[in-house]
Amino acid sequence: MEMRGNRAVRETVEPAAVSVSSVFSSMVGYAGSQRQTVEMCMAAVNYPPDGLPMLLTGESGVGKSFIARLIYEYALEQQTIAAGAPFVVLNCADYANNPELLSAVLLGYKKGSFTGADRDRDGLLKEADGGYLELYQGLYHRSQRAFRMVLGGG
Repeated sequence: MEMRGNRAVRETVEPAAVSVSSVFSSMVGYAGSQRQTVEMCMAAVNYPPDGLPMLLTGESGVGKSFIARLIYEYALEQQTIAAGAPFVVLNCADYANNPELLSAVLLGYKKGSFTGADRDRDGLLKEADGGYLELYQGLYHRSQRAFRMVLGGG
């Protein structure tokens, strides 16, 4: 508050505007209606020491995968991930009725561990290490449990 003569004058201080990366400029509303979303994504990427996990939710067709790709490109731009870091995508709906196979795809498996396992294979978690893993079309209840165990959330 500032005094002018014998009157107190209240000043309004606006928060400093966050500069939005040009990576997000292809997103409709990036500097308007979606600005807060973009700023939260940028903050999550830049959170020390290695960023934060993100969960993008919304109706089908609203652009969650598009935003996931922009987040990845922003992380490359900010050098929070190495140049050439992977961006791995998995459609979880393909495994809706088989959470065990989803676990094998995420974690990897050894030759002979199940029918069709004709060789050792690293999982997508290892493949995405150092980059980003996008899981889309939702994890179903049984798969969610398995994935939380992988992430250490019980």
